[in-house]
Amino acid sequence: MKNPTRLFSIALCIFSLSSFSQIATDKIVGTWDADKTKVQVYKAADKFIGNPLDKEGKKIESVKMLDLTYEDGKWIGVLYNKKKDKTFDVTCTVKGEKLILEVDAGFMTKEVQWTRVK
Repeated sequence: MKNPTRLFSIALCIFSLSSFSQIATDKIVGTWDADKTKVQVYKAADKFIGNPLDKEGKKIESVKMLDLTYEDGKWIGVLYNKKKDKTFDVTCTVKGEKLILEVDAGFMTKEVQWTRVK
């Protein structure tokens, strides 16, 4: 009887850890105010995609502003800048209600903050 209880306890611990890590990865999911536009970030398989929203709040699927994967507590990928029609490497972290984007533009890095829309 000890073995089934022990196996159940181990399985429960593993399930709890995987559920917690999934919650941590999903902190980026939601709508973010990116100064002059709003961006909806959602999970698609193992990627996190960010699309801008139009004035009515509908997702513009033809423009992918963020294309990220979750690695070591951060979201890493590319950010599309429509104004410059370029993509930049980006590393994102969530701190409270802020999304911190570290944008790598070759020889310089710029930090940008977006605020979660409630």
